[in-house]
Amino acid sequence: MTISKNINVLYITYDGLTDQLGQSQILPYLFGLSGSYSFTIISCEKPLHYKNYYNRVSETCKSHNITWIPLRYTASASGWTAIFNFYKLRKKVFAQLKRKQYSFLHCRSYFPALIALDVKHKFKLPYIFDMRGFWADERVDGKLWNIENILYRSVYQYFKKKELLLFREAAEIISLTKKAIPTIKSITNTTNSAITVIPCATDFSRFNPVKYPDRITVRKNLEINEDDTVLCYLGSTGTWYMLNEMLGFFRHLLKLRPDSIFLIITNDPLNEVVNRISTAHIPQSCIRITASDPAEVPKYLSAADFAISFIQNTFSKQASSPTKLGEFLAMGIPVVCNDIGDVKSQLEFTGGGICLENFSESDFSESVQKLITTKYNKHEIRTKAMHFFDLSSAVTKYKSVYKNIK
Repeated sequence: MTISKNINVLYITYDGLTDQLGQSQILPYLFGLSGSYSFTIISCEKPLHYKNYYNRVSETCKSHNITWIPLRYTASASGWTAIFNFYKLRKKVFAQLKRKQYSFLHCRSYFPALIALDVKHKFKLPYIFDMRGFWADERVDGKLWNIENILYRSVYQYFKKKELLLFREAAEIISLTKKAIPTIKSITNTTNSAITVIPCATDFSRFNPVKYPDRITVRKNLEINEDDTVLCYLGSTGTWYMLNEMLGFFRHLLKLRPDSIFLIITNDPLNEVVNRISTAHIPQSCIRITASDPAEVPKYLSAADFAISFIQNTFSKQASSPTKLGEFLAMGIPVVCNDIGDVKSQLEFTGGGICLENFSESDFSESVQKLITTKYNKHEIRTKAMHFFDLSSAVTKYKSVYKNIK
């Protein structure tokens, strides 16, 4: 296939481009691909994020000649709104396919891929299933679906049956991890699935410690002393993220380094985070919580000595690639993680930190001791991390996938 700008790709995502995730894990890839392909993106946008970031996202899409069709995401406690959003997205996809010819669809996660199944049969268009994880199992593992309830059990079984079709019918499958490949092949009952592994990538030009030499000023603005030891967490603190265990690790760090500060960079509601920390028996003077615009994240990370990320290790998490891991390592920050997806092998290769097997007090004590006594080479961590997480390499892999679509 000769790459040319007349190859039109319809990119469908249930996540919004104005979400932090959209700005870090959707747009950078498509900007890198837009020199060779013409994109139309249909996305579901949360009203507050849309209001805050519409202008930024719209202008950058225009500058890359990307057509963006945003739909309003409707949210409520009711599961019916997910169905409403799905059919709204489906209707827009079919309307767009009648207006313009596309070579194939790129579907980010399960809802877009379900739409692509119908599209494939009606319009004879192939699709890429960029799965992002085992979605139905994530709902169960995250305790969002209780399969003891007959309704949720039926919904789960429905999606697992559809999952088989999504894998089998896809022209290409994108997995975030190598660890998920045997499970995908066992689901499809074949060894012939076209699967490419592309972990969550990081823009190393943005996440570059050289650009943030004045970390003393950053610390000063956060009321952190120049010589304090700073442990950093980045991102959401809900559902999957084990804040209590991370606070437990920090308590052990305080025993050996009483000057330590736990810096939490999150856009979660401040009162919710504070309430959870209040039961951890950690002095409030040792905690800093700050929200951050996506563009400001590298600046805040420059204030950190170490980073931490504990995520519930469930069946579905074998397919997960934490975005924050690549961002920490790109900044040369050693990380304390637990073993999900390919994290353990990635940390071993980069020499970029410690992977815990358990969360016992003795494990915390040993890992803290190892963390603060190991001489980490920040430049080497960053350089080796590019092997897994460099955005330009991810774009090259996507181009290779695109070339194979027929």
